[in-house]
Amino acid sequence: MLMKDFNKIFTQMDENYHKIIKFVTPISDSDIELFESFFAQPVIKPINKFRLNFEDSFEYIRMYFNSGRFSGFKFYDNNSLIIFAIEKKKKLHFKVLKPFGPNSIQKLVEIIKVLSYQTKFPVQVVCLNNDQLKALKNSSELILTNIKEFNYYIYDLKTLNDLHGNCWKNVRQKVTAFNSNYPKNKFKIERLNLDNCRETVHFIGGWRRELIARRELSYANLEKNKFAAQYFADKNDFDHIWSTVYRHRGSVVAFQLLYRLGPTAAGHAIGLADTNIKGLAEASQVDIWKQVYNCGIRFINDGPSWRPGLERYKKKFNPLLIQKVYECKVKSIDL
Repeated sequence: MLMKDFNKIFTQMDENYHKIIKFVTPISDSDIELFESFFAQPVIKPINKFRLNFEDSFEYIRMYFNSGRFSGFKFYDNNSLIIFAIEKKKKLHFKVLKPFGPNSIQKLVEIIKVLSYQTKFPVQVVCLNNDQLKALKNSSELILTNIKEFNYYIYDLKTLNDLHGNCWKNVRQKVTAFNSNYPKNKFKIERLNLDNCRETVHFIGGWRRELIARRELSYANLEKNKFAAQYFADKNDFDHIWSTVYRHRGSVVAFQLLYRLGPTAAGHAIGLADTNIKGLAEASQVDIWKQVYNCGIRFINDGPSWRPGLERYKKKFNPLLIQKVYECKVKSIDL
């Protein structure tokens, strides 16, 4: 949806709503400097000085709020930055990212009122921290439903080393067994690129078809993985993006992808492996984590655990801490 189409939605708005919409423009690659400026503010930096959140990277916004079936927009008025997108499903709905900037919650409330009341489209707010969720709950102008809580797992890579110690026993055993059963010359390891992107996307789809029912995984999350693979395929930025595509007998059997969040942190966006090859998931993850550690990355955000099996897997890698992240559906009290 282009900006002119977006504006059609709001042609009947009163003057107060136009005061909001005049600060709304489409997201573009040039917005990275604007986005980064919010993390240079002294009010923001102490809250998350290591840049450990997925949404602390403009790559996250470009991947999931301005690619695939999303058309991304930003509200910016010098003090507040709010990212939102129109998601093009059978029925349009809005997805809104947590607000950035001091005192931006009230602007978020106003944005939600515009999106919800004027368009009647559903509005989902994601990546909220606890204080932001409380602020939305306390608003007399909004109704919150479908509140969900997720655990984001944060790891300190300096503990990875050579997998020594009892805490690494499970991972060490998996990697050792994998290396014994599958010598490295049996696998070909590549970076994600335009030549192997299509096969990688097909691997993601095949992985979904085989395991989504058995593992109770999220279809929507795996669709995001496809978008991410397509988005990063032509990015040759080896200082900020790390990827490995594993082939066995010519077929893609594993895919790992991380991107930089800050000077010493990275987000683990994708980690998928053929579960019929025992130990491949652990071995490929340890391999790429060691790669990013050698590039100066100390902390990894490995994202949410959607199901108990995935949570158990993430805990094997000894998380340093667990972040609570929230999302909810919101509508104006006037509806």
